[in-house]
Amino acid sequence: MIRLDQRQVAGSAVVVTVAGTVDLWSSPQLRRELLDVVKSQPQSVCVDLSGVEYMDTSGIATLIDISCKLNAEGKKLKVAAPSEDVLHVLELVGPGNDFEVYGSVDEACTGRGTAADNGETG
Repeated sequence: MIRLDQRQVAGSAVVVTVAGTVDLWSSPQLRRELLDVVKSQPQSVCVDLSGVEYMDTSGIATLIDISCKLNAEGKKLKVAAPSEDVLHVLELVGPGNDFEVYGSVDEACTGRGTAADNGETG
């Protein structure tokens, strides 16, 4: 089960906060929430994963799908504050993913620093 919350920050940036477990059963809920956000035409989208205890490949696939939709509009998906375990799953996808990973929501919103810069990549 996941809990989702969204808020607008700094102009038309939207932060979607995710908490709980993102897996085969809950990733469709995350996908619907993120698609609704994309439809609202934000300047940028940040997904706060600080409350996510576990994410499987279906969650990663959701992030990649949303990232592709945003990239088609010239925008980027920013993933913020993943736990060490979630970051490990993100790294398994490799550098070919189309979203950026940041150590915190503030860094994602400002575009400063990445998880790699903060020594969180492994």
